[in-house]
Amino acid sequence: MKNRIINKWMLSALLVAGLASCEMKDELSGGSDSGATGMLELGLSVQEPVATRADKGTDVSTFAVEIVCTDNPDNNKTFSSFGEIENPVILPVGTYTVTAHSPGELSPIMLSPFYQGDKPLTIKENGSEQVEVVCKMANTKITLKLPDDFLSYQEWQITFDDGTENTLTFSKDGTYDGTLPVYWNLGTTGTSTIRMNITGKTAAGVDFYSTSTFKKADAAESYEDDDVNFVGGDGLVINVEVNDEPVITPEPGDDQSAVNFHVTVDLTFSNSNESVDLPVTPGTGDDNEEEETPDTPGTSNNISIGDNGTGYLTNGVTNSAGSLPTDIAVVMNVPNGIKNVYVQVDSDNSDFLSAVGIFGLATAPGMDLASEAASGLGSLFSLPEPNADEYTFSMNETLCNLLGGFSGTHDFMLTVVDADGNKKSATLTITIN
Repeated sequence: MKNRIINKWMLSALLVAGLASCEMKDELSGGSDSGATGMLELGLSVQEPVATRADKGTDVSTFAVEIVCTDNPDNNKTFSSFGEIENPVILPVGTYTVTAHSPGELSPIMLSPFYQGDKPLTIKENGSEQVEVVCKMANTKITLKLPDDFLSYQEWQITFDDGTENTLTFSKDGTYDGTLPVYWNLGTTGTSTIRMNITGKTAAGVDFYSTSTFKKADAAESYEDDDVNFVGGDGLVINVEVNDEPVITPEPGDDQSAVNFHVTVDLTFSNSNESVDLPVTPGTGDDNEEEETPDTPGTSNNISIGDNGTGYLTNGVTNSAGSLPTDIAVVMNVPNGIKNVYVQVDSDNSDFLSAVGIFGLATAPGMDLASEAASGLGSLFSLPEPNADEYTFSMNETLCNLLGGFSGTHDFMLTVVDADGNKKSATLTITIN
C-alpha cells in the first residue's frame, strides 16, 4: 500500500511538473483547503438526436450526477439523481468536473438510449458559477425491418459487427428479435464499417445466408461537422427484403443460398432531421485494402497503426517478469499529416485514474499530444510533431517504472486525426500483476 501511495504521488508530481502552473501547484498542495467556498448553479439538458427524438423529452431528473474535485477528492459530491440537487450547491474553492448520465451504466447493447456528458468548472471564493451540462447519446440506434417471409422460416439470425469482437445479434427466438429498436455502443471513436450476416433455414429446412457491409463515409449526403465513423447519436434503419427471384434449392455441396436478400440502409445523422441512403456492398469487404483486417491491427483508409510486430495491440502487455518490456511502441503512419493524437486512459485502478485524471487523461477524448498543453509530457513519452507523417507512441523508463507500481489493467486509447479529418484508433492494454 505504501509503495502505491508513493508511486501515485510521483506520477502526479511528474505530470504537475510538466503541465501545471505555480497556481495549480499551490492548489494541489492544499491551497484549496482554506475553508473558502463558492456557489454552483447546475443545469442539465439532453441533446436528443433526431433519430431517437420522441414527443416527450428525456427526463433528466433521474440522471446520476457526480461533482469531482481535481484538487481534493474529499470535496467530491455524488448525487443518485439530478432531481435531488438543491441549487445552489456550495463547494470549496477549487477546480471541478461535473459528469452526468442516464440511470444505470452504459452497456454494449440496450433497449433505450444512454446519455452522458461532462463539463469542467472553477469555483472561486464567494463566486457563483452557472454551468449547463449537456448530455449526448453514447449509443447508436439500430432499427431492423423484416418482411413477413421471416415468420415462416424455421430459424434465422442477423448479426452485425464493427470489425472487432463487438457484435449485435437479432434472431427469431432471441432476446432481440427485431420488434424493437436496439441501442448499440460502438465505443468512444465509433467504427467506419459495419458488417452484416444473415443466416437461417427455410420452412423446408434449407440453409440460407447473405453477407454485406456498409460505411458511413459512403452516405449519399454528409455533414461537415459530423464524424466520419458511426458514433453515438446516429440512427440506422436496416431494411431487409426477399428478392422476387425464384427460391433455389441447392444441391448438396452447392455453394448457393436458398434465399436471395436485398438490403438497404437509411442513416440519420445525430445533427440532421433527414435520413440519407447508405450504399450496401455485398460481401465482407475483406478484399478491399482499405478495410481493417484482424491480422493488421489498426489499419483504416490511408492511416495505419501497428505495434512493430510485437503483438502488443492484439495481446496486450503484461509485466509477468516484474517489469515492463522495453519495446513498447505504437507506430502511426499518417500520409496526410498529423493534426491531433489523443491519448485517453482507462483503468480498473482508481488510484491510477485519479493521478492521470487531473489533466484530462481519464475523460474523452483525452489529452491531445500534438497540442501545446501536452508539451510537458515529453518527460514521460515521446510527443508527435504537428503535420508529421509518422509518429511512434512509446514510454520511457521513468514512466514504465512508475506504472509498475499500480496493479490492475490500464488501457491507453490512442486516436490519431489527420489534416483531412480522417481518424483511426487503437488501444494498448497494459496489465500490472
